Amino acid sequence: MSLLPVSTPRTADALTQQRLIRQLNYDSLTLENLYTQLSTGQRVNTLSDDPSAAISAVSLQASQEYSATMLRNAQSAEGYLNVTDTVSATIDNALIEAQGTIIAGAQDPLGDAERDAYAQSLSLTIDRLITAANQSYRGHYVLGGAIDQTAPLAREEDFVVWSGTSAVQSTQISKDWLLETGINAQQSLGVGASIASSVDLDAAVTRDTPLSKLYGGKGVVPSVIRASGGDGWTDIDLRAAKTVGDLQDALNSVSLEGRDLSVTLSATGISVDYADGLGGTLSIDDVGEGKTADLLGIRNPQGYNGLPLVSHNLNPAITGAVKLTDVAGGAGIDVSAGIQIDQGSRTFTVDLSLAETIEDVVVAINLSGADVKASINQSTGKLQIAGLADGVDYSIGENGGNAAAQLGLRTATTATKLSELNRGLGFEATGGTDLTISRTDGSELEIDVDGASTIADVIDRINNHVDNLGPNAVTASLRTDGNGIQLQSIAGTSTLTVGQPAGSSLGEALGLIAPGSTETTAIDEAGNAVIRGSDYKPVETGSTLDTLLRMQTAIQAGDIPEITRLAPRMDQHLQQSVQMRAEVGSRVQNLDNVRQQTEELSIELAAQLSNQIDADFASVISEMTARQQAMQASLQVTAQISQLTVLNFL
Repeated sequence: MSLLPVSTPRTADALTQQRLIRQLNYDSLTLENLYTQLSTGQRVNTLSDDPSAAISAVSLQASQEYSATMLRNAQSAEGYLNVTDTVSATIDNALIEAQGTIIAGAQDPLGDAERDAYAQSLSLTIDRLITAANQSYRGHYVLGGAIDQTAPLAREEDFVVWSGTSAVQSTQISKDWLLETGINAQQSLGVGASIASSVDLDAAVTRDTPLSKLYGGKGVVPSVIRASGGDGWTDIDLRAAKTVGDLQDALNSVSLEGRDLSVTLSATGISVDYADGLGGTLSIDDVGEGKTADLLGIRNPQGYNGLPLVSHNLNPAITGAVKLTDVAGGAGIDVSAGIQIDQGSRTFTVDLSLAETIEDVVVAINLSGADVKASINQSTGKLQIAGLADGVDYSIGENGGNAAAQLGLRTATTATKLSELNRGLGFEATGGTDLTISRTDGSELEIDVDGASTIADVIDRINNHVDNLGPNAVTASLRTDGNGIQLQSIAGTSTLTVGQPAGSSLGEALGLIAPGSTETTAIDEAGNAVIRGSDYKPVETGSTLDTLLRMQTAIQAGDIPEITRLAPRMDQHLQQSVQMRAEVGSRVQNLDNVRQQTEELSIELAAQLSNQIDADFASVISEMTARQQAMQASLQVTAQISQLTVLNFL
């Protein structure tokens, strides 16, 4: 506490009064500050009170506000996770009940009324699952994905359509932790599974190819390289290059000892040479930590490699901007005929006559009206199609050309294994003749597929059969409309038929003979006898709902083989659901731990902030009492020296 001494008699009156007034002002300001500390409870109320403490307090308050925000986020995330856990529990319980119903419905024999009752029970289970998946919380569908406008699942006729997204909602619960607070129907129910994925479309390198899309999307980061013709190095700055064309232009502008460089493009990469083509020495190396030349495969620091310097296979990733004329190694593909998508009993034609790029194909498929979603898989660079409808068969085939095959989207090809027929159950073989074909000239072909493994093998055995000669030869091939095998011959004196002997189910498995029949008769088309088989490899989405819908149909029909085929899937679906619920539980536990740590941090921050700016009430009161006494003394002295009677001057 600073106090000015009382003036001595030798001090001038003016100076004494001035010093007393200053003392009174100081005491008044100090008391005012002490009163403020008492009323606010804070020692530091402005930056000037204690600059060092104030700066620390600002930082601590910012940390407190961030911690409070994280706690609010944690509370919100806990709400979402609790609702998600409830939905997951509902799904688990419904699947457990469904398994019991399936076991009861698989008994044989059962009456029609019993089968109908079990089928109806499964139908109610499906409705429960749809209701659970469509449950909303705070205006957000729990299993709809991060962005949803409508309920993710809807029942239409005898199938269920998913319209949600694969994105998952997340919440920031700490500085470095973005916690997923939900799951989507893909994760819990397996909806939206891929039904077709293209082969490697093998995009060619063009001037428009982005450097970031080379090597399947891993990319090449442009840097500074240097080149030499044998007489000193010349730096070439490629950092501004975005495409292969930019790289080509930059190198083409370089002249080494009067000789211009020339970069040419091939379907797989680039080659660097002198424009005059006269050979010589050409050294190329990276500068500093750059790796552009090395990654491209044109690094030749000692100049030992002969010209031209040919790059590695740059393998550009497939993107929406890739032109159809630039795929297939630059040969291009013709998809103008379009493709067909069969969804149950409905057929959708995808018009690709105006398609120029991969993105055009994606858009055309998505606008076809079929319940599918086409996209480009960024990790594999392949075109893929997801089936959004559960409970129906999908088939992607041709529309009079070979667009589906060229895109790699045809679901039934010659590479299909015979073990995949009949939905993976294969077929019954006799060990001898498995298929008979009566030609239009009356002769008969006996087809033995022993040792055959694919559809291509079966087609070859028909076309190359020793007795399949002459003008009435039967030609087997894949259909050019939709999917399936086609048998064709010129019309003759007899009818073209295909049959299967007793003990064989190959004809049915190949789609050439309808279930329950023993043979198929050809139809006449412009003087040709034609048999068009059905799709021998229909595709299922394989989701939980898809299995339940098929199981409902199988139980109602008393189809024991189908029930037996589908039953193992139920264990997988339940396991998938249980795993997702366990994942949600793990997130809740992690959230609790983070929240507890954040709460403890908030308490510690509050304590540190209190140490910096809060007032010590005992100290404040003690100082205020002393200051009041000092002020009273100053006032008394002032009163005494300010008296103007004659006695004061004696």
